[in-house]
Amino acid sequence: SNASSSCDTTYTLPNNQWRQISLPCNPGANNTVSAVFGDDIPGTYNTDWILYSYNGSGYPQLSETDTLSQGSGYWIIQKSGGDVVLSMPDNSTPTPVTQASAGCTSSNGCFEIGLDRQPLESTTWTMIGYPFASSESLGDVRVLNALSHHEVGGCDYNDNGCDLDTASHNDIVHNTFWTYNGSAYAQVDTSGNLDPW
Repeated sequence: SNASSSCDTTYTLPNNQWRQISLPCNPGANNTVSAVFGDDIPGTYNTDWILYSYNGSGYPQLSETDTLSQGSGYWIIQKSGGDVVLSMPDNSTPTPVTQASAGCTSSNGCFEIGLDRQPLESTTWTMIGYPFASSESLGDVRVLNALSHHEVGGCDYNDNGCDLDTASHNDIVHNTFWTYNGSAYAQVDTSGNLDPW
């Protein structure tokens, strides 16, 4: 994962179209819904624009004072009548990474996103967000299984995890991600890229 890119990245949010977004940089203390997006989107929150998160079973609406976090995905829509350009707040910094976490094979460091453990033979969706300001191959994602190697599927911390294809073969996680392009869900597999926002 690349931590060296700038936080000057922007995202064009079309009028009256739902989009899935995430934070490509660390907003620091400016991490509320209104602090991150209120200066970019005209109008009143909950009337002219709104954000939702996903909690595994539903889509709770966020308030203006709710905090946003990197690694999470959000639904957003705005109805200003035209495109709006989103940017990170002033003084945002590149995503903090760890150099020494288990499974981190990147010289740039890694960002860990936890997934809820599900019972065996059970599947659930998780809406995560790519937390960097430059693109990265989905094939570079590593899976670290918190269960022991003998319990299920390998990919554990002692082995530095595994790639998404191996984790999918071992029935830990799927190796396909989905994003929403404004009119339909688009599939991203391990040959594709994760992009900012």
